[in-house]
Parts: sequence; structure tokens; C-alpha cells
Amino acid sequence: MSSLKNESTNSVILTASGLAKTYGKGSTAVDVLKEIDLQVSASEKVAIVGSSGSGKSTLLHLLGVDHERLTYKFQGRRFRLTDVEGKVVREILS
Repeated sequence: MSSLKNESTNSVILTASGLAKTYGKGSTAVDVLKEIDLQVSASEKVAIVGSSGSGKSTLLHLLGVDHERLTYKFQGRRFRLTDVEGKVVREILS
């Protein structure tokens, strides 16, 4: 379950508890996320990092975020934040 609220700069704007996702069934089941708890305050910046297949996009999906629409513009071109190439553009991180 996740919820959003915005009351002040230090207020909690995102809370999620017990997020889990399993692909497949029976002997082929793969737990991608297990009991993830997350709380984010308005004043915090959050990055979701991990290797390919670690569940970053799945976590965003469970939080209700369409990761394919998350983009940034760099040198006149739009890039997806969840680009599978894994190339970090350091110039936009500050």
C-alpha cells in the first residue's frame, strides 16, 4: 500500500510498506522484491539504483509510477531515466 501527502517541507510525501513482487509460479517462481518498506520526506532526494534486473522498474510500477514516461532532456534529446543502457549522464546530476 502506498500513499502521498504534502503538508510541509519535512512532511512525509510517500509511504509504502510490504511491497513485494514474484514472477512465475511454483518451482519457477522468482521473488524480485520482498517486503519493501519506504518512506520519503518532502525535503529528501531519492535514487533507486541497482544492476539490470534487480527490480528498479518493478518498484516504480508498484509505487504507481510509469517509468517509461520519466525522461530528461540532454543536448537537445530526450532520454528515459530508466534507460536499459545504464549510462549515467553526470552533467545533469548536481
